[in-house]
Amino acid sequence: MELTITETGLIGLVGMLFGFLISCCKTIEQSRCTDISFCGASCSRTPLKDETILNLQEEQGEVEMKNIDLDHSNHRINPLQGEK
Repeated sequence: MELTITETGLIGLVGMLFGFLISCCKTIEQSRCTDISFCGASCSRTPLKDETILNLQEEQGEVEMKNIDLDHSNHRINPLQGEK
């Protein structure tokens, strides 16, 4: 039995891998740990302050809201429907 992977499957796997890595980085960034060790690599760091984390979350929400509230007035008008 051969296992073949299509381009769509490959793109899906790469997307899941990047999503996992981004999620891990975000979790590590918001963690309260000062010493991190993983697969032989280790580091010591100063955790972010609570205010900094809250500001980052607020900025993330503002960016998401700006993406939702985009002005769509520059879209082409269908000549068959005319202007409204």
